[in-house]
Amino acid sequence: MRLQAEFEAEAAKHASSSASTNLPLLSVEDVCRIQRERLLESERVFRKEHIAGFRGDAVQLAEQYRVRLLRTLESARAQAIVHDFKYDEWLLTYLAKSGQGEVADRERALSALARTRDKVLQEIIAEDEALMPEAAVQQQPGVPKLSEHTSAYLARRASEVTAERKALIEAVVRDFIALTGGDKAITAYKKSHAVEFIDALLCLPANWTKDKKLRHLEIAAAAKAAKELGMRRQSAESIRKKVQLISAVFADAEDRYGGVTITFPTKGLPKGVGANEQRDPFTKDELDNLLGSELPGHLKWLTWLGLYTGARLNELAQLSTKHVGDKSGIHFIRFSSDMRLKSLSCVRSVPIHSKLIEMGFLDYAAKQQGALFQGITQHSSGRYSDALSKAFRRHLEKIGIKRPKLSFHSLRHSFAAQFKVAAPTMWICWRSERACLSCCDSEER
Repeated sequence: MRLQAEFEAEAAKHASSSASTNLPLLSVEDVCRIQRERLLESERVFRKEHIAGFRGDAVQLAEQYRVRLLRTLESARAQAIVHDFKYDEWLLTYLAKSGQGEVADRERALSALARTRDKVLQEIIAEDEALMPEAAVQQQPGVPKLSEHTSAYLARRASEVTAERKALIEAVVRDFIALTGGDKAITAYKKSHAVEFIDALLCLPANWTKDKKLRHLEIAAAAKAAKELGMRRQSAESIRKKVQLISAVFADAEDRYGGVTITFPTKGLPKGVGANEQRDPFTKDELDNLLGSELPGHLKWLTWLGLYTGARLNELAQLSTKHVGDKSGIHFIRFSSDMRLKSLSCVRSVPIHSKLIEMGFLDYAAKQQGALFQGITQHSSGRYSDALSKAFRRHLEKIGIKRPKLSFHSLRHSFAAQFKVAAPTMWICWRSERACLSCCDSEER
């Protein structure tokens, strides 16, 4: 068998070296894992060499591999029945001679290795596409590379995807390509690539490209370094969102071209915290303290607007005079599609509360030219709320009410809690971010 011959040749190279007297002890599970990895890698190497210059039919090639593997499986089972563990003996000898370690129960390890070889061969046969040569897959005409498909995918969804979400999708795809060995035909990616990507996400911290210890590294090395350093990984919500976004890109490709076999397992992903659990609303005393304090700069109007509209800080920070209007005597704020919103479902119009009018908000807006809140700059992340959010946190600390899960977004939760009680029917519309104003035409919504 080719695999055995290759392995024996490699083991022979180490046969003359003397075994260490203090070899680490390997468990049976350890050597079975090594067995599995070596079998898969040997098969990949064989196929890579075999496929060089291939111009034939990919289906015919797959059938050739299947016949060969079935023959190999039959031989492996026959050897296991008569306890002919020559191949497995060589593995244990190689591990000891190369200083990797030895097992205490050699007989048990040999039996386990034989079973592992049988199992791995069955897995390859059952899901052979995981090891099919990429060159064969790429023979399919009209199948674009992942980067090309992503560009087309985003172009088709231009009217549905915000600039922020588009940038995130592009970043996720770039990371995926970098991690999985380059830009391939979209049908060349397999489940093993998805697992590799998810494993990296589970190690990487948030904004790792800005971390001094990681930013100079490629994504795979950064994930490994972050794990070794025990760095706090990114949130469960971020991990799940990135997996969802890359899954959608491949699902779209399957609908268009077919032959896309990659799937992204979600069973082992960390469970995120629900949006309503990430932040607390303000208590009555905290709210009285906040509103009774001297709010600095733009935070005065932003805080009152946040409380009486339920809008996000990033949305409010982008308002200009053109976003304030009235129709049939009802004054409203319009969050429009030309703004950087969380999603296009956030396009909506919200009535201006009488309390804000009494406080002089309309007069304030009438005096402005262009932006309602001058001097707010866009952060490198694309958000306008970064500096404002930090300033609000510092103010909460200054007046002594800062606590975990309390931030500017807590104003949105306070608004929602009161809105749900006062107008439960309209609250359902607000929660789904649909326009609730009968005075606003479809353009304004």
